[in-house]
Amino acid sequence: IPKKPFEAAKLLALSCKSGFPRACAYLGEVMNDGQFVQQKDPKFALELFTRACNEGDEVGCNDHGLAYLFGQGVARDTSIAAKSLLKACSGGWKDACSNLGVMMLGGNGLTKDDAKAAALFKMACDGNSSMGCGNLGYMLEIGAGVRQDVSRAVKQYELACNISPNSCESLAVMQQMGKGVSKNESSAVALYRKACNAQNLVACAFLRTYVDPSVKVDVDGAKNAVTVYQGSCTNGIIRDCTQVG
Repeated sequence: IPKKPFEAAKLLALSCKSGFPRACAYLGEVMNDGQFVQQKDPKFALELFTRACNEGDEVGCNDHGLAYLFGQGVARDTSIAAKSLLKACSGGWKDACSNLGVMMLGGNGLTKDDAKAAALFKMACDGNSSMGCGNLGYMLEIGAGVRQDVSRAVKQYELACNISPNSCESLAVMQQMGKGVSKNESSAVALYRKACNAQNLVACAFLRTYVDPSVKVDVDGAKNAVTVYQGSCTNGIIRDCTQVG
């Protein structure tokens, strides 16, 4: 059917009002994103995430945790973020397990524990989470919490990319560097474009800086990402220092 974002938002609002918590979570994501509404409203989005989570929806709890992690619509509070992400992960939302693992890499309110982070990433990847697969690939690439295995890391990055184009950036980096795979810069650029089209901030920033100045980068989204990456960069996560840069 034709794309009608405003009609979709109205339907989500009606469904949320009728007592379907997942619709409240999705409507909150719409209000946070700003693509489908005239003006972002992160405070209202947080209210929707809170309602969805309180009614037992795993997506709502994940979004609630991320809102507190990034400080969207509320003061940043990593303790509340961790609790909500744990609730979402325990409820079966695998992306939340990956998000919690990222917090465990250090610098974001939880004690650094590479082994537990890797276990959470594996749990997420086994549940078909592209973020989980990509993050597990990173742990394998550098040998954090698991035995270093660059070839396996590339396979994890490929799996992540196949699940979601947003996660193709890490595979692009490996192809660009020729690390664990044959060097192929043209293929790397194509993967960066694929990831950028799926709103991967770092991929878009790379393309804008080195390939195509016309590529747009979501500045607000970049600021939120830096908030998290800076903490783990400070705590020694090399990849996240690159992301900040």
